[in-house]
Amino acid sequence: MDINKNNNKDLSEEILITLRQISRAMSIYSKSLDKHYGLTSPPTSYFA
Repeated sequence: MDINKNNNKDLSEEILITLRQISRAMSIYSKSLDKHYGLTSPPTSYFA
């Protein structure tokens, strides 16, 4: 039973890390769009 808890914890940590990476990448991309094209987050959501 402890093995499953450890596996679940590891998987949860991997998911959290991946979500943080995605969030960071989106933030960087959003800043790039703003800098180059003057688009901010709300307008860019229409293109997704």
